[in-house]
Amino acid sequence: MKKWFRMAVVCSSILLAAATARAADKPWSFEKIGVDFSYGRDSWLPDSLQGDHSDNIVKRISLRAESDSLVAHLLNDSWNQWTLGGELHYSAHKANEQPDHDQDTGFHETGCNLVLKRNLFDRMLYVGVLAGLSYVSSFPKFENRDWSREHRYSDIGRSHCLYTVGALVGKDWQLFKSAWSLRTEGRFAHTADPFWSSYDGKNFASYVVGLTYSR
Repeated sequence: MKKWFRMAVVCSSILLAAATARAADKPWSFEKIGVDFSYGRDSWLPDSLQGDHSDNIVKRISLRAESDSLVAHLLNDSWNQWTLGGELHYSAHKANEQPDHDQDTGFHETGCNLVLKRNLFDRMLYVGVLAGLSYVSSFPKFENRDWSREHRYSDIGRSHCLYTVGALVGKDWQLFKSAWSLRTEGRFAHTADPFWSSYDGKNFASYVVGLTYSR
């Protein structure tokens, strides 16, 4: 836990420096930084998108930096309603076997996502897409039964790597006319191993709550 806390402090400092340090001749910057917590389940999706034998849950904490000016700088001013951002996240996955939850398992991942958003209705809300890669440090630890090594591999793939793609919609609620805002967001994401085709991956519907500081 101390290791992850130190990492979070270092990453927060880097993001804060990137967001606040802007050279006079630099045409873009990171205008927003934030921290988010998300909670997702596949049981909130249609049956065809759920796991076959378990209720899959993911909890995630993310550090975030966003730029409202980078896309317009790279393309042209007509893209001034687009926001490009990056997320560094630490996630905990849990699979509760149905119906009696007596063969549960879980694993953790650390990774980053790239997020592209389109602001709508004078920034009243936004829609967007995300894509990212993450590293799984250890394969799942199965509870209450001696699962074979091969079975564990087949559950999440063999590469220790996962990719995530998805869509999102959300809104930033300004707090008391300050530089701070409350972020509420809904996401749909698919996670799978890019190097092991026998692992079909998992789908999640997630709710996100976070705080954002805007320069």
